Amino acid sequence: MARRLKPDIILQDLVMPDADGLELLRTYAADPELVDVAVVVLSNTEDGTVKETAFANGAHDYMVKMPSLPEFRARMVHAANYNDLRREQARLVGKIQAHERELEQRIEQLMAAEREQVRSLDRISRMLSTVTDLDVLMKRLLEEARRLLGCERSEEHTSELQSPCNLVCRLLLEKK
Repeated sequence: MARRLKPDIILQDLVMPDADGLELLRTYAADPELVDVAVVVLSNTEDGTVKETAFANGAHDYMVKMPSLPEFRARMVHAANYNDLRREQARLVGKIQAHERELEQRIEQLMAAEREQVRSLDRISRMLSTVTDLDVLMKRLLEEARRLLGCERSEEHTSELQSPCNLVCRLLLEKK
């Protein structure tokens, strides 16, 4: 019944004709849909051990019958505030988890970019140690610069291969 009604507060006795109050507390605590509902026990029993057992099984508060009206109101307001805080906590946890996922994605993107830069520097290092023709070296270095900067090769850039410094400057300006 509690799952169907989705209450903000459950007020229950421990001794009932058709149910064991402690067992009900355990049931609420084990149910993902009810675990965050504030359960207030209203009982004739003042025994500290019974109260301790009720709290250990999921009770949020315990009142001995019959509390004064001001005490009853205060405890119900407290239970309602508890539920509001739990909902706010769940909302904030959801936001934090979303931000964590975004950060993880961004970190992965940055790591991938860094890995590509390391590979590019490795290619440049190999070029510098193996290519002896300066024109070939410059063309390869320009291609690597294009790759690093994410520029597409165009005919306009191809005509500038004779002026590598101009091309690199232009590629850097285009990237900005």
